[in-house]
Amino acid sequence: MCGEFDLKTCVAMLIMDRLDIGGSFAEFHPFDFEEDFILVGHDGPHHLIIAEGKPVLRSLKKYHGKPGRGASVEFKIKEGSITMLGITQTGAGTFKFVIGEGMSKKGPIPPTGNTNTRGFFEPTTKEFIKKWVMEGPTHHYALGVGHHADTVAKIAEILGIEYVIVR
Repeated sequence: MCGEFDLKTCVAMLIMDRLDIGGSFAEFHPFDFEEDFILVGHDGPHHLIIAEGKPVLRSLKKYHGKPGRGASVEFKIKEGSITMLGITQTGAGTFKFVIGEGMSKKGPIPPTGNTNTRGFFEPTTKEFIKKWVMEGPTHHYALGVGHHADTVAKIAEILGIEYVIVR
């Protein structure tokens, strides 16, 4: 189950799981304009297929933006190509797949208890994010490893669902 009762993202996660490419709950985080990357990830449910190495059980004195304290499971995401699938709604009330591809690259990640990676996108991360947002996605999406936008688009076609691949 995905976090924050986001059932459309739960369906996106299931699609990616069935493609055997992951399907972790994710969103965009802070932007680094100097190095041209954005943090990609989230707290909560993640798929072990995208993990690099063993997870870390991090003790938090305070959860980020939430009341309380405790343990959080955090792991690094594999370096290499990534695919994102967001499921949103159109103005007519039908579903739409928003699909994107990028690169996960190693580098420092704040120790917040979240699973995150440094996401790099073409032509620049700033331009990619502008195009992504213009497609009207929800702020959550499913994250998988490898470049599989064309495969996800074929699933949308078979299901008769509008889609866009953000390039």
